Amino acid sequence: MNLALVSSDTSVLETTKRPHTVSKYLEVVEEAHRLGFEITSYQILGLPFESRASMVQTLVFAARLPVLLGASPFYLTPGSPIQRQLGVELSEADYFRARLTAMAWKGRDFTRDDVYTLFVTTRILNFLKNRGRSSRRWRLGEELLETLLSTGRLEAASGKSRQPLTRFCSELFFEVWEQLEYITDLEGGRIVIHGAASRSAQKRTAPSLHSSTLPKDGYFDRSSPRDSQRNRKSTGVRPSRSARSRSPIS
Repeated sequence: MNLALVSSDTSVLETTKRPHTVSKYLEVVEEAHRLGFEITSYQILGLPFESRASMVQTLVFAARLPVLLGASPFYLTPGSPIQRQLGVELSEADYFRARLTAMAWKGRDFTRDDVYTLFVTTRILNFLKNRGRSSRRWRLGEELLETLLSTGRLEAASGKSRQPLTRFCSELFFEVWEQLEYITDLEGGRIVIHGAASRSAQKRTAPSLHSSTLPKDGYFDRSSPRDSQRNRKSTGVRPSRSARSRSPIS
């Protein structure tokens, strides 16, 4: 099921004339999750009426729900109501940039690189939401994530080589990371983040994501809804559907 949240900021929903409320969105997510739907929740990144802090707020909000994160970078469509609302004239170059992959719009307090970074961050969080699937690709993802958490540098794997993603803003990534507290996977299990990977934390090596039980000062801890009253441990096993008896939405 695809849901267009757009933003968890009520003022942004009102400005963009969205018909839903955040409370109604949560009701739909809870019921759809109970019925067994796999949900993708879409956020628009880079709306002209939104701030960087508001985009981070929405990303953190959705990361705590049993949904995959869909990110759609904003682009200004020629002749659209929002163009008329903004009162801007479009050049020939603007017409060429009127596409999602251009990530061409920058706001009052965010840049194109910020939009790109938040887009990539949704992919990182989705990787964690699908944690527990054994594959060569998964192990590679673990290595890249551990490098990011321990050094603040995100790399792309190309064959046997690693290339740094120079447009990725690690400061913004850690701004999101430090607010998360936990991530909810598609089964309703939680991946608890014990300590934010701040600059001071980057000086130590990030713990292995595939260890059976992570140290108390580690970055991750995994539990299902039925574990919530116990000491949480990282099992690496996805909770069964019967673990959905308690709602992960709060």
